[in-house]
Amino acid sequence: MKEPRDFPKALWAVTICEIVVFTLCGSLMYFFVGNEYMTAPAYGSLTPTYKKIAFSFAIPTIVYLGSLYSVRPHPPLSLSNASR
Repeated sequence: MKEPRDFPKALWAVTICEIVVFTLCGSLMYFFVGNEYMTAPAYGSLTPTYKKIAFSFAIPTIVYLGSLYSVRPHPPLSLSNASR
């Protein structure tokens, strides 16, 4: 990378494009297909009790990983910054 200062701008641009593309694809699929066929076969064949058990494991994992990946790490503390 020639200019490391451009990385945050590139990261924002890619993130915004990703959100737009995935939202657009998901909404178009939902609009044209509907919600009748949008269930995963693994979950669609389960009884309601087992669906609740499966989602009780899936939802905390999704929330945890989403919060883990959304946290922006702080820049490393160098000696030049510590002396100020």
